[in-house]
Amino acid sequence: MTYPEATRDLLLGSLPPLLTTYLSQLGTAAARGDLLMVQHRRASIQAVWFNLLFALNRVYHPGEKRLLEHAGRCALAPEHQAERWTRLCRLGADDPDLYPGLRSLVADLTDLVEAVPQGPVRGAGTSGAPGPV
Repeated sequence: MTYPEATRDLLLGSLPPLLTTYLSQLGTAAARGDLLMVQHRRASIQAVWFNLLFALNRVYHPGEKRLLEHAGRCALAPEHQAERWTRLCRLGADDPDLYPGLRSLVADLTDLVEAVPQGPVRGAGTSGAPGPV
């Protein structure tokens, strides 16, 4: 089954800003010592990050089990993603390495998204009509 380009374009346009927002919220929560919010935002970042990775690779999301195994089959992916995610999953919500590690993974994935050719509807709403030239 072919991955729908309109869905891909929508996700590639909408998910990177969401990752940036969640990352900022995680940093704010960490600074105030709100460990529950840090955990909540870490889970949100993880979910959106993998949604974006699979959309980038035109792969349907396989579900929540064995994500690193499925992600390892993606041709377009940040280097050492499995090792980096494994390390981050082992860190506590109060670990000072959590935020920079997540920030690095988010930046590497969004750099890949920005490097791929963009479809006609990416960032242009749902009509697909070309914008002003």
